[in-house]
Amino acid sequence: MKKWVKNLENIKFTKSEYSQYFQQDLIDYVFENIELDDNSKFCVEFGYSEDQISEYANTTGLIKNKSWDYFFLDAVFENHDINLYKEFLTTENIIEIFRKYKVPKNLGYISIDVDSTDLWLFKELLTHYKPQLYSVEYNPQFPIDSAITTSNNPKLKFNNDCAYGASLKALNMVAMENGYSLLWVVPTLDTFFIRNDLIDDGSDFISFPIEKFKNATNLPNHPRLIDRNNERVSNFLDYEVFLNSNFDLNKSVKSAEKIVLKYLVGLGNFRTKFYRIRLYIRKYLNKAKASQKISNNPFFNFLINKVSSKVDYFYY
Repeated sequence: MKKWVKNLENIKFTKSEYSQYFQQDLIDYVFENIELDDNSKFCVEFGYSEDQISEYANTTGLIKNKSWDYFFLDAVFENHDINLYKEFLTTENIIEIFRKYKVPKNLGYISIDVDSTDLWLFKELLTHYKPQLYSVEYNPQFPIDSAITTSNNPKLKFNNDCAYGASLKALNMVAMENGYSLLWVVPTLDTFFIRNDLIDDGSDFISFPIEKFKNATNLPNHPRLIDRNNERVSNFLDYEVFLNSNFDLNKSVKSAEKIVLKYLVGLGNFRTKFYRIRLYIRKYLNKAKASQKISNNPFFNFLINKVSSKVDYFYY
């Protein structure tokens, strides 16, 4: 393992200037440690979810601080002044759309966050585009050993609950199939995958095993799935079973059902329940603080800071 990769476990990442958490600092660290020519300083992000350059986007630091060229896609927002184009992406059209807007093949970074078919778009892009770095939003509700994803159905939409996207294991399987390794995880948000040739030093282990990021899984960060007739439960499949059964959709959906019922509809295991209780406490304390009933109470302010902290989520 290269020294700079190994050193990731010694870095205490905190909130970046841009991005939702420490994505910007992680991205900067990666590109400081790999060779990158000027032609590769191009990034893509979808879905973008705003019509202006967003302080929460993963690519903003590269654009504002490093002067990278860029291109954005979203199903709702559009602003040609910032190279943001309105397109509804599917596995059937994503390559065609990238070609339509002349996205270069040798780009540096692609960020994927569509809250639905992320895995399938990632998988399709990998057939034609091999940037140095990918990030893909993952669903942290699932445990580390479950390879669960939504089916490849473009009609699926995010409903502000925990039924979206793909598990860390499922995304990692896609990456490994295509010459990428899991580099790091921003807990509850994004997985980062780097092209193997950029970190291959001839050793047996060029990146950390997926088990290192167990603490970034099995974490509730959205309301539970309310699905009285289990209609939306059937939108998920077990990607590992899907591959091993020669793409048997019925078998892979059936295999995923028990896991989805436990972790998305139900309360999950002890760890999930612990963090869900913590979320409820945080919600109550923030509401109490907003009402100014306890705003000057140092003990309650300490509790709010403690339950709002993500520190114990991810120091792997």
